[in-house]
Amino acid sequence: IIENLVGERELAYWWFSGAYTSRVIGFTMGGMLGYIFLYIPLVTMGLMSKEFSSGSIKLLYSSPISNLQIVLGKFLSMMIFGLALCGIMFLLLGYGLIGIKMYHFPRVLTGLLGMFLLICTYSAIGLFLSSLSSYQIVAAIGTFVTLFVLGKIGTVWQDIEFVRDITYWLDMGGRASSFVAGLICSEDILYFILISGLFISFTVLRLKGIREKRPKYISVMRYAFTFCIVALVGYVSTIPVLMKYHDSTRTKSMSLTENSQKVLSEIKGKIKITTYVNIFFHKEYGFPRRVNIDLDRYYQYRRFRPDIKMEYKYYYSSPKGKEELELFKKRWGEMTVQEVLEEKAEVLEV
Repeated sequence: IIENLVGERELAYWWFSGAYTSRVIGFTMGGMLGYIFLYIPLVTMGLMSKEFSSGSIKLLYSSPISNLQIVLGKFLSMMIFGLALCGIMFLLLGYGLIGIKMYHFPRVLTGLLGMFLLICTYSAIGLFLSSLSSYQIVAAIGTFVTLFVLGKIGTVWQDIEFVRDITYWLDMGGRASSFVAGLICSEDILYFILISGLFISFTVLRLKGIREKRPKYISVMRYAFTFCIVALVGYVSTIPVLMKYHDSTRTKSMSLTENSQKVLSEIKGKIKITTYVNIFFHKEYGFPRRVNIDLDRYYQYRRFRPDIKMEYKYYYSSPKGKEELELFKKRWGEMTVQEVLEEKAEVLEV
């Protein structure tokens, strides 16, 4: 059918192979990401807790190795385990090279990279939670809860200007999916590396705190200092001008078209987009708690013009059009504009 439409056999093969590759990767890897969320905590729950419950941690302490070497050894074992899982996926998806003409294999490699980074990050989190308790089931539940929180934290404190950038960056949801979709972003790679390094550092500090007799506030300060360093580096990685991308899709579907890129490049000077938000007729796109979500709508444009600035103007004004004015009166009755404003502001917490 496609060949008849386009009139070219090679183009038909090219279109079909691209669509089939997307379907195979989407179903296979997309489903695998969900299983990893459930499976990795069950593997990592005994990494350190088993050492504590059996008493073998004393043998490690008496060995000529440091806390860092102990933790890195555990993490390295999970990295090898992750490579084994990715190797199985590689064999499964790599079979397409034999049976599918013009199979787009770079997209497969990009998805595998995202899956491996996600496994390593989950492993680092599970390793730290496993060091907090000698009970494996407690470590597993703690890991599940932590992963769930990291998947939802991007919606927390979004109405606070400085804090919302930190919580939004900490959000893990969808980062591995962008790799599966075929887009490699320096921010996502650094995110997985930094979060893994953060929890590996936390694990080292945990083992160090067990062996040292120091006030608790010293340990708290160490944890806070480590987190601040990671948060600072992470914030720098989100600066648009410093971000790098690679679109591994065959049709560059994760990027702007060449014509759109040309239009952007021809615009002289800096670009500023001003959004005017009327509290009476809001769609929440420009509200403080949804600013980062609104910025994501311009994600592809900011890739090619990182100097785009976003500005939001908040105001209130009763409608002027006849139909809108009738709807306004029907909803709010005889309330004055000031009374409506106070009620809306209280409900929306703005």
